[in-house]
Parts: sequence; structure tokens; C-alpha cells
Amino acid sequence: MASWLMVPLSWFGLTIAAAVPAGQAVSFDQAIGLAEQAPDVQGARRAVGAQRALAGAIPSLDANPQILVQPGMRVAQPENRGFEIQASLTQSWNLAGLAGARRDAARAEGQALDAAARSRALGQRLAAAQAWIALWEAQELLQVAQREVAVAAELLALVERAAAAEAATRADVADARTYQAEARLAVIAAEGVAVERGLALAREMAVPGGEGVVAAGTLPEPALPPPGSWVSVIQRAGRLHTAEARALEARAERARLVEARAARGTQLSLGVQVQRDQPDGLVLYGVAAVTLPVFDQGERERSAVAARVAVAEGEAARAVLDARAEMRMSLHEVEHTGEVLKVIRDVLVPAVEDGLAARDKLFRAENATLLEVLLGRRQALGTRARLTQARAAEAWARVKAWILLAALEEGSAASSGQGAAGGGR
Repeated sequence: MASWLMVPLSWFGLTIAAAVPAGQAVSFDQAIGLAEQAPDVQGARRAVGAQRALAGAIPSLDANPQILVQPGMRVAQPENRGFEIQASLTQSWNLAGLAGARRDAARAEGQALDAAARSRALGQRLAAAQAWIALWEAQELLQVAQREVAVAAELLALVERAAAAEAATRADVADARTYQAEARLAVIAAEGVAVERGLALAREMAVPGGEGVVAAGTLPEPALPPPGSWVSVIQRAGRLHTAEARALEARAERARLVEARAARGTQLSLGVQVQRDQPDGLVLYGVAAVTLPVFDQGERERSAVAARVAVAEGEAARAVLDARAEMRMSLHEVEHTGEVLKVIRDVLVPAVEDGLAARDKLFRAENATLLEVLLGRRQALGTRARLTQARAAEAWARVKAWILLAALEEGSAASSGQGAAGGGR
């Protein structure tokens, strides 16, 4: 396994037995770990175990023995009247390899279920990670808005004192009050978004009761492989869980097609028959029968399965293309969001903050108007919000790429394990 994945993969192995109480602070690690406990994810994993338990018990004989009893009464010729009985025991064998085809189909179905369960878990991890980062962003924006309310209150107090000293106009006071009201409205809106995203994260984590949670801690910063290796990563993305699940489902459909054909193959039946014959006779017969697939070769059943095979193979090919495109876009977003964050953090924010500080200093020295200060504060508020959003976008891009890459490594390990198990059979 790649060294850059060794530590981050421990997040996927996190086991959290207890549920998160409503309103409790949840770290990113906990969100990822609890996402694995979602009912649908656990149900998909139980389905794998249930299928394998029964599939492993498929017998080598494809038909059950048949016992036939025919009791009767001899009525003709009075001297021979009496009770008679015929009994037979027969066993059928499919000579077209049905028993092996059934086991192969069941094995393929189990592998498809396992891949589907891992694909569902991957989707749940991605959803929980995105929901946590979105909640963190909403909470940070709320703090920015709350700080702006405090600044707006200080600015209003300053303008009111200036107005009392006839150094500011009533229009200046009205503008300051308007700005304070806008800041309060921004807080109310940010609170609503934070609550909604807290509920969304709780839903992804399957928190009982549907109550919201809050995000605790800093943004995750997972390590990614160097950009020089991304081309090979994109090519290998065709083995992601989503694509693998489609490919294994297509394989399972092909196995079902073989099973459907074998089910209508040549049948051999062998058995014995015993007959009691009045007055004291006992007759023993041997029974042999062969059913030849001369007319009905299962065309009706095979037609539907063949159609599903064609659809599944097309979906599998599409899933490979989609997985590679998804990986390519994810890695591109890592670069793109990183560049955006760098410009906002290193260039835009310092410039806006310097401009605001200069305007505020000029205003206090009565060399700038209140309108200029308010415009500067609005610009600074918007820039801080953009910085928070850029940090969240960059973190989500890195986390998404990291989760996909970790899933790719996990899928390779699972495929190697299945190959070793298959070689041992």
C-alpha cells in the first residue's frame, strides 16, 4: 500500500460503538467512522454474509430424489383379488454441468454483493465528509458574521458620538444603523444555514432522533501522491468500487446465463421400482430415463438473462469511463481550489484588510466619509467569507481525492484477496 495512505486509512477503520448525542460536537474522524454505521451500509454488509452462508451450502446434486407409491386393488378373477402396491425411488442428474454452474453463479453474485456493499460504504464516506466540511464552513461564516455585528455596534456608537458633537450627520447615523441591521440579518441567515447543515451531517451519520450536530476541530489535510503520479492513478480509477460493482454484476449476469442454459440440458434419471403382485408375487425393476433438450433449450428464460447481460456490460463499461472522469476531475479540483485559495489568502485578503485599516484611520481623523468606511467593511466581510469558502472548497477537493485514492487501494487489496481465495478452491 502506498505510504501516503497509511495514516489516513486509519480513519476508515475507526470503530465507534456509541451513537452521537444530539447537538454533540463531532470531529471529522468521527463523522467518517459513524458513516460506516449507517443502516443501509450495514444492511448491505449483512446481505453479503447472508448470501455467502446459503451459497456455500449449495449441494453437488441439482435435484432431489423422488419416491413414488401407487397402492391399488386387484379386482378381476376372484381367486386373485387383493391389495397390491408399486413403489419406486429415482434420482436425476443434470449432465450439462448445472451443479457447477449454480455454484459459479452464486459465487459471482456474492462478489457482486460485496463490491456493491463497498461501493455503498464509499458513497456514505464521501457524503459524510462533504457534509462535515459544509457544516464547518457554515459555522466559520457564522463566526465571521457575529464578529461583524460587534464591529457594526462599535461603529454605530462612534458615529452617534460624532453626531452628538455635530461632527457627523443624521444620514451618517442612519447608514451606520443600516449596516448594523444588515450584519444582524447576516447572522440570522448564517445560523439557519448552520442548523440545516448540522441536520444534514446528522442524517449522513445516522444519528438517532434526527437531531443536529456541530463540527469540531480543524479542516482535514490529507496527504496526496505527487502530481507526477496522477496519470497512472486516473488509469487505475477504472477499478474503483463503483466501477468494480458494475463489472462484477455483469459477470454475475453472464454466470446466470450459463446456469439458465445448463438447467435445460440433458437429464439422466436412474432408480428402482418394487411391485407386489397377487397372490404372492414380488417384482423388482430398474428405472432409467433420459431427457434430451431437443425442442426446449430454455430460450424463454435465457432471453431475459441475455438482455440483462448486454445492459450490465454496457453499464460496466460506462462505469469505468465515469470513474476515470471522476478521478480526473477530483485531482483537477485539488489544483484549482489550491490556486484560488492561495490568491485569496495571500493577495486579496491582505490588500482588502490594508485598505480597510487605512480608510478606518482616515475616517477617525475625519479625512474619509462614513460611506467609504461602510463600503470597505462590506468588501472586507465578503472577502473573509470568500476565504472561508475557499478553504472549505480546497479541503473538500483534497478529501474527496484522498477518499477515492484510498478506496482504490482498498479495492486492489480486496481483489488480491479474492484472487488468492479463488486460486485455493
